[in-house]
Amino acid sequence: MPTDLTIIPYYNDVSRTQHTLSDKEEYELFESYNLYKKQLHIFITKTPITIQQLKIFYFDLMAGGKSPAKLDSSYNAKKKGHNKQVSDRLQIAFLTGDFTKISFSLLTYYKAAQALVEPRHIKEFKALKTALLGIEEKILHSTLMAAIKIADRYASNIFGIEVKDAIQEANKGILESIEKYNPNYVREDGQRIKFITYAYKNATKKVKEYIMNQSRLVRLPRNKLEKIFLIIEATRRMTKPDDILGLSQKANEILAERKERTLLTEEKITEEEVNEAIELLGGNSIPLDYQNSFTGDESSRPKTLGDLLPDEKTPNPEEHLLIQSNKRDLIEECSRNLNDLEFTIIYYKYLQTGDERSLKEVQTQLKLDNKNLSRERINQIKKTAFQKLKGSNKFKTLLMEGIR
Repeated sequence: MPTDLTIIPYYNDVSRTQHTLSDKEEYELFESYNLYKKQLHIFITKTPITIQQLKIFYFDLMAGGKSPAKLDSSYNAKKKGHNKQVSDRLQIAFLTGDFTKISFSLLTYYKAAQALVEPRHIKEFKALKTALLGIEEKILHSTLMAAIKIADRYASNIFGIEVKDAIQEANKGILESIEKYNPNYVREDGQRIKFITYAYKNATKKVKEYIMNQSRLVRLPRNKLEKIFLIIEATRRMTKPDDILGLSQKANEILAERKERTLLTEEKITEEEVNEAIELLGGNSIPLDYQNSFTGDESSRPKTLGDLLPDEKTPNPEEHLLIQSNKRDLIEECSRNLNDLEFTIIYYKYLQTGDERSLKEVQTQLKLDNKNLSRERINQIKKTAFQKLKGSNKFKTLLMEGIR
């Protein structure tokens, strides 16, 4: 895998850069790719200095109490018992010196090659690596439209994720898939599975993981973000996205498809959870209509989940409080509408530093004021305060001024 992942730029006119591969071209590219990988494997596992480097990697992982299975490109962490199978296979390989049943990841080969010192060995390695990188770049260019569509599906204002960053993450997922793909994969009907079909799921997963780790909604529980993704996907598939009951049913259908079984009662997404997602995302740019790829022109942005809300819907105060700009007036309005304890909790949690504090931090601050409250009680008071603030027209106006 390339060490520099800033390979594919974002283009408004994708047709200038994307070369769609024919079925024959794709098959031949991957056949060549796998041939170069095999040659690299033989070179690394037959050269004494790189064999020694592989042993160092292996025993360092063992000494650190970590599984060495990740050295193998075939390792699947989600496959039950696969960690032990791969680890046992690696153990036998390092004991016997027979690596014919092992396929190390490209990153492992590249790291091992850093130990090379003889010019002829360095030259041979560079030739193989250049050939592999060249094929990877051709494949990435052929999948650029798919990467942009995946990125545009999830990049949005509410998540604070730029389209370019999301494209980069989608490309990382595609790169990982290149290494694992076999051009001889076939469906039950005998048709060959094209690469982008194979890579699509992993590219989408990478973008979602990036959002979960980098989004400004990262404080939301991971399972809640997953449900929001499901509800957005359900909205995309529905002809009437304003049907709350239909949205929850469609979201549960999608979830059941992914789990490949009937959902348990506690796993199902309820109408209340759909409503909560709509309130959370209201008025922000979450793409729903993905049939036409976003071209970079803001006027071409598709409609949003916020369109499901009536016009008079109040902005969610907890989401927008951190990004308002009229802090002094907002503090005064909070003081006017809340009792002393409610104001103190809201001030410590959201307004004092400009960053949201945890309940534990607020509890510590209150103790300095000789107020001993449990975190549960602090959370209850916070909710009561927001209910009061929702009834303040000036508070709504200040929020809207802060987010324009």
